[in-house]
Amino acid sequence: MSVATVVHYLLPDPETVVAPRPPVDHGEMVRDVEKAFFAAGLDRADFAWEALRPPDLDTADIEDGRTSDLVVVDRAVLARARRQRARRLSPAQVALVMEVTSRGNTTVDLPPPATLCSPLTGSCGQARAGIGHYLLVDRDPRVAKVLLYTDPDPEPGTYGTLAGMWDFGRTVELPEPFGLRIPTRLWEPWES
Repeated sequence: MSVATVVHYLLPDPETVVAPRPPVDHGEMVRDVEKAFFAAGLDRADFAWEALRPPDLDTADIEDGRTSDLVVVDRAVLARARRQRARRLSPAQVALVMEVTSRGNTTVDLPPPATLCSPLTGSCGQARAGIGHYLLVDRDPRVAKVLLYTDPDPEPGTYGTLAGMWDFGRTVELPEPFGLRIPTRLWEPWES
């Protein structure tokens, strides 16, 4: 039996991508954001957002081969997709994506000065797909910040606005439509 046959047998869905699992601290940053959205939903009856971990998002329109760490969707949109038994959410249904950088994705995720490609100046799959908010947790020790990009322009694939920037350790205050506070007290850059 060839390797291709074994891989096809184990992963029969052509959309399945195998990538190494991120380290625990990376995953816990994602979980901190997920918990903040969950807690806001419990505290506020009018809170309209759900945070989901992939593979709930169809990344075909993003076209860069990456999967976001977290997606945020309006509860009504999610309920409708569930009733329709949608296989995946489309980028048009997603209000925010979150990515946490790691050493392996720094050339495409990091804003200047640490990279050649910034979502403000370089092509970004999430902006090309029209996703309204891009929350980037930049763990590079030279940056160590949380950045919120908004106002996507799909044609060049860039975001028009850096809507927020927070140092690790500070509370991230996502503006409306989310109106959410995310503690980052335990967040640290990766080791140099």
